[in-house]
Amino acid sequence: MFDLLKSRMAETGWVVFGQVSLLVCNVLLIKILTTSFDKTSYGEIVLALSIAGAINILFYGPFAQSILRYYSVYRDNNKLESYFFVVKNVIRVSVAINILLIFLFVLILTNVTGDLHQIKITSIILSLCYGLTSGVVVCKVAIASAQRNRKHVVAITSSDAWLRVALCVSVIMLLSTEVIHILISYCVASLVVILYQSKYLNLTKDHDSSIQEGTIARDELNVKKVLLKYTGSFVILAVFSVISLYADRWVLSHTMLLTHVATYAVLLQVSNAPIAFIGNLISTLVAPILFSKAGSLSDKNKVASSESFLSQILVTNVALAAIIFFVYYYFGKNIISLVTTSEYADSAHLLTIVGMAQVLILLGQQINLRAQVVGKPLSIVPSYIVRAFSYLILGYFLSRYSGLEGMSIAFLISSILYVAVSVVMMIMNSGLKKIAA
Repeated sequence: MFDLLKSRMAETGWVVFGQVSLLVCNVLLIKILTTSFDKTSYGEIVLALSIAGAINILFYGPFAQSILRYYSVYRDNNKLESYFFVVKNVIRVSVAINILLIFLFVLILTNVTGDLHQIKITSIILSLCYGLTSGVVVCKVAIASAQRNRKHVVAITSSDAWLRVALCVSVIMLLSTEVIHILISYCVASLVVILYQSKYLNLTKDHDSSIQEGTIARDELNVKKVLLKYTGSFVILAVFSVISLYADRWVLSHTMLLTHVATYAVLLQVSNAPIAFIGNLISTLVAPILFSKAGSLSDKNKVASSESFLSQILVTNVALAAIIFFVYYYFGKNIISLVTTSEYADSAHLLTIVGMAQVLILLGQQINLRAQVVGKPLSIVPSYIVRAFSYLILGYFLSRYSGLEGMSIAFLISSILYVAVSVVMMIMNSGLKKIAA
């Protein structure tokens, strides 16, 4: 694995630079927002951003996976023209559906007075808008990642992150500490990135005049069927991902207070920062290489090479995860105090539990990456279902009786179950070799 990364030093360098930039921005945003807002307001920001995250995952995340998975396949078959044409149109349709939903929500929510479950109506509408704009950014990143155009990936992700930081600081200093100003900053940042990057990321080419229009139309229809079928598999996963990623905030807002939502969100964000760094490195740098190695799964040698590479990644991540866990255990309180404020330090002892859960989720994702490489995403549905519902049910009951400690324990238990089911499903599917045989 390391030999391969060395041979792609320039590519690896760009990816690492981009992920370090994202890590710094995320930490800065946590510090800025927790310092500038009280816990109740920060809790509202967390709930609003969870709505945006859900929109992003449900409407754009699944198709981004298809973009990433099938670029190398259609490149090898000289059908990139049809591939890009379909990608552009699907993104347009997703945006149109999203705008329609936002319009409907505005019509409905304008008749609602006051707040909706501890979150202002304006915040909900803005979070829906941010879900749309950030989703388009995700698709652009997927296209550039599939092309292994690392400069564009870094340009998109870093400019989006740094713009958010700059705009948040600006509105706090020049206007006031209002939740809606932060959400507007997020929307504007991603919108600027979309408009700016459109000049450099050309999705389509003019039709080759030597190719018959009927052939092009048939290719586009076939490509559309393949991409949407693969996307449909991930829509199922996306539903359970939303529950796993964001239901805890809403459960806590029901069983406890927004201040507790803010505290638990900080634990998740701080513990996830290095984990997300590793995970994003894999999705940005390693996943396109894996998909390229596996190709259309017709070559057994390519599949074997992909499987070997996956095993090396898993072993490396286990070692890195162990280091992160011990850092949380011995320096958790210092880290929380440094990244946030002293208000949040009282819950620093939970960072180890939450951090361990994050590590286990990362390992489960690496195990499940095998299924994505071979085009069998439905085989990992059971692990997502178990994780989502065990976390939701255990989190609700344990948080009612044990507060944040209960929610943290529920998170850890659900993560253990997630890894266990992922391993069982991998064994049942007999890995890449059996599928390719």
